Amino acid sequence: MSNLYLGVVVLVGFLGTAVLLRMIFSNSTPAKEVFEALDGTKFSSKSKVNEYEFLYKRLQCIYEENSSSNKAKSKSILGLNSAFLKQIKTDGFPSINSLISNKEQFKNLVALFDLSEMSD
Repeated sequence: MSNLYLGVVVLVGFLGTAVLLRMIFSNSTPAKEVFEALDGTKFSSKSKVNEYEFLYKRLQCIYEENSSSNKAKSKSILGLNSAFLKQIKTDGFPSINSLISNKEQFKNLVALFDLSEMSD
């Protein structure tokens, strides 16, 4: 009976020590500062927020649904033609041929993600 009692005391001691150490170390880590973009997206640094907001403002017209953009469906937006934008947003690229035939449109899209124009 004493071996069982000793085993329970040791087990409770180990569990108690583990819980105590976890509480000490989990509360001692400093809180990380979180930066929030205008739309509520959270980032770990202010520079990432600035990059995100720059790209968001630049690209938001692609996703805006208003009457002026519906009138000009055949026109391009930011150098991207409407058929390509429709494939990006809804249809996708079901074949290699459709992907390759839009090579120049992809290059234009990549150029829109260039941050060199962003002012600090």
